[in-house]
Amino acid sequence: MLEAAPWWGMSQLIPTLEARAMDADRLEAVRKNELFSGDSVLVQTKNSVYSIRALGGGFYQVSGGWFDRHGGSAQVVTINGCAWGWSAIKQDIVAARGLFLEFGNRVVTTRIRDILLIRADADKDQKEQLADLRAQDSLARPEPPTLPKHRLN
Repeated sequence: MLEAAPWWGMSQLIPTLEARAMDADRLEAVRKNELFSGDSVLVQTKNSVYSIRALGGGFYQVSGGWFDRHGGSAQVVTINGCAWGWSAIKQDIVAARGLFLEFGNRVVTTRIRDILLIRADADKDQKEQLADLRAQDSLARPEPPTLPKHRLN
């Protein structure tokens, strides 16, 4: 559902919050309450691949993308949720196709293209898919230069 913004011309349309709320139930998403400790979510964004492992208590071990470029190893963070690209955020979601993932350290990813949920007791095929996607990400992106480590607040 789109409505004309009164301060723009009638040719400009914007989605309303009501429309986004209705769309939220139809999202292809992994919800926080669906994850158990040890489960992993592989998130492919426009620019990166993130590996997220549920630790329990609202904490996640995250590697890939920004975390590899700013620290080089997995970091434990919270996940704020996913946003449509503006200030409205769906807080019960770990990842949703088409949205932007926001971590507790305020890092926001590019738009999510694909999601793969891997249960802690995953079968061999799922583990092979995970290895293939990680390999594709490392081949598609050149190694970043080594930067001095800075403490992030």
